Amino acid sequence: MVRRWADNLDMYRRVPGDLLEGTKRGGFISTLAIFIMATLIFLETKAFYDYKLATDLKLDVDNDEKRVRVNFNITMMDLKCDFVSIDTVSQLGTQQNITQHVTKWNLDQTGVRARYLGRNRKQKDILLHDSSIDESHDNMLQNGEDVLSLHPSDFEEILSKNTYVFIDFYANWCSHCRALAPTWERLAEVMSHVNEEIIAEKEINEWAGGRYVPPEEKVEEVEERADAVYRGEATEGKVGDVGEAVVVESNNEPGNIEAQEGRRRLSIDWEDEDLDNYFDKEDWYDTPVVIARLDCVEYPAFCAQNQIRSYPTLRLFVNGKQRPDYHGDRTVIAFTHFLASIEMEHENSAGLVDRADQVARQLVPRNDHWSTQLRRTQDRVMKREWIEKEHPGCQLSGFLMVDRTPGNFHLLAASQHHDIEPTMTNVSHEVHHLSFGEPRVNEVAKESSYLPPGVFDATRPMDGNAYVTKNLHEAYHHYLKVVTTNFNGMHSSIPKGKGTQNTGQRIYQIQQQSQLSFYDRDEVPEARFAYDLSPISVTYRRKYRKWYDYLTSIVAIIGGSFTVLGLLDSTLMTVSKGLKKL
Repeated sequence: MVRRWADNLDMYRRVPGDLLEGTKRGGFISTLAIFIMATLIFLETKAFYDYKLATDLKLDVDNDEKRVRVNFNITMMDLKCDFVSIDTVSQLGTQQNITQHVTKWNLDQTGVRARYLGRNRKQKDILLHDSSIDESHDNMLQNGEDVLSLHPSDFEEILSKNTYVFIDFYANWCSHCRALAPTWERLAEVMSHVNEEIIAEKEINEWAGGRYVPPEEKVEEVEERADAVYRGEATEGKVGDVGEAVVVESNNEPGNIEAQEGRRRLSIDWEDEDLDNYFDKEDWYDTPVVIARLDCVEYPAFCAQNQIRSYPTLRLFVNGKQRPDYHGDRTVIAFTHFLASIEMEHENSAGLVDRADQVARQLVPRNDHWSTQLRRTQDRVMKREWIEKEHPGCQLSGFLMVDRTPGNFHLLAASQHHDIEPTMTNVSHEVHHLSFGEPRVNEVAKESSYLPPGVFDATRPMDGNAYVTKNLHEAYHHYLKVVTTNFNGMHSSIPKGKGTQNTGQRIYQIQQQSQLSFYDRDEVPEARFAYDLSPISVTYRRKYRKWYDYLTSIVAIIGGSFTVLGLLDSTLMTVSKGLKKL
């Protein structure tokens, strides 16, 4: 009974072999069936061992990194390294002038790196004024002003007629300039004092073309001679010290000349050639360094032409050629030390400036902590001449550690020792590289074939872009949407971090948008990079086929191929029999 039931259930009943007949057509179709099945099984096996990339979107709750690294390499095209500052601002706080992991290079006018400014370079604290001078600037001017106030029309003449000219480019609204004014006046007094000593040593017995006479007679002589040659309006100006001589002043009315004794400054700016020759300063003027100043509020175009970007800018000219701007301590002794080192480099010997240095040490209390820094300054000056105007740019590279909260970092002109001129601030920049995350992880992602096309490029969309502003009071602001991207489960040589997640398999894609922003006239422009990390993360993973899917496909290939080709054979046989009957 059981055997009869099993025989009825048999799905693989056999036909006696003597009832089967082989044909050429059947042999051909069988060969074709074997080839098709083998090919499909090979392809199915290959697909089984291969994988597909699956994309998952979820809240980024598994990321235990409290801070994110920002890698950058940016060139500021028209901003000196001395004034470039990097600040970060987020909801958790603000950090200013970050320099811990930042490297700066000075760039020349063609963008070539010219001088390495070092790693971890911070603005050193300097003395902003000479604390030993307790007299106010107004009180110092009661006995006359020793600092030469320049006019743009006199600028080239002053440079051509004097070996050393030290100029303070200032603005009356600048707090640092006001603090420096008494020190600058005292420095000019030191130079005047040296000039008096030189006159005394030379025992000058003639002045202004006449014999030396007591001051009372000088007044009469000056009045008489001036009246003889004066013919028109006069404007008050300054030409220099004349020791114990007098001051000739005018109230700008024709024929009115007043001569006073007891002051050392000769104030005169006549257009009459005879009077000019009469008081030819080259006959008596022999100051070591001309200490001058120029008001950039009154002459903004001239200061802009000379690339004055901050106040005070202390600039030395030697034989009419510009030297690097002075960035040291702003005290009388520091100034004289600096000028003496320039003189030593220029003339290979100590001279009048060195004498002024000695006079300054006598007149001003000296602190010992200057010596080391000043020797370094002298060595640097003598080692190489550096022309500031030929190196307007700065390249910054390094990284920042920023909070995961929304924030921004910006590149701006700032200095704790200067007030920045907004109209002369240009923050045009080129982004050589900008990315988030660990650099070595990004390199792994670059070489990986497991990421979809375009993912690696999305981690640095700003690379190679230049953002140039063509007008004043403009700056580009960049808005970055940062998306955490994981490729967990893929091969990586980066070891796991302290957290549960493999930080070596995490990169950050950036969606970037830039726009030109406008500033008020009194605001200093800044290049801003605002970032916001998305709460949604993207995960790319490899998706493999299950083993039972593979087995099902193999069975389907075999059965399907056998069945389909069997039907083809039956069809061909039926057609063949029909044709024979015809």
